[in-house]
Amino acid sequence: MSLPSLKLSLIALAFAALTACGGNSDDKPSVPDAAPIIPAPGGVYVGYFQEDVTNNPEDAIAGAFVLSVPGTDANSGTKLTMTYAGCQTSNFGNDNGIKNGNAYGASWSGLLDATSQSGSIFATYDPATGYYSGVYSNAKGKQLLNLPNCTQYYMAALGKFEVFPIEKNLPASFTLSVNANTLSWTSVAGTASILVYVLDPVLAQSGILNPIKAHALLPGTSASYSLAAAGLSSGKEYIAVSQQSNSSSARIAFASKRFVAP
Repeated sequence: MSLPSLKLSLIALAFAALTACGGNSDDKPSVPDAAPIIPAPGGVYVGYFQEDVTNNPEDAIAGAFVLSVPGTDANSGTKLTMTYAGCQTSNFGNDNGIKNGNAYGASWSGLLDATSQSGSIFATYDPATGYYSGVYSNAKGKQLLNLPNCTQYYMAALGKFEVFPIEKNLPASFTLSVNANTLSWTSVAGTASILVYVLDPVLAQSGILNPIKAHALLPGTSASYSLAAAGLSSGKEYIAVSQQSNSSSARIAFASKRFVAP
């Protein structure tokens, strides 16, 4: 079975398990229904994806991953943004998702670095932590992309992601600040690489256009990022995001912050 088919099968099994309930028979005691699952809160969730380092040992990267999910269980309405560190002018995908309580599964498709891509995702929401974590797959498998006058890199066949409510900081001591056109963050021991991006929350909610206004991967020693070239509109609210990874590509810090462009 191919990886996308396997993922979709897992999604189907997960939702079947979630929707199943106990039954009765004449010769067996009744089984009480489980307590109802309270759906995960809706809204814009910001986070990151991390390519699988085993599948893509050459250059497994982290990138922007944004989900706008409905507040109630639904079969549609979710918007997905997934951005790689290429030279793209538009990089986002649409998905056909199913939200069931604290579980979410979807097939997705769109343009990533000007190439047509598609796949599946599955995630669960943890009420204790307040965020989604999950896995994704790419139907085309691992690919070598050569972007003229830009860069060349491998796109992995699969990876994982986490998305958080806006202004969720992990750990709480990790914070972002925006001063004029400079985004900066507190230092975290063991940081090997830093993902930063800025998004338009209105576009993230609508899913019509790519909401990512600036996006970069930086060395772990970096302490700030200039927003001067991001083309932000003065007086408009944006969201700044930073995710920091260690040498094993594991997330060690994450934060997002609302700010108004000067």
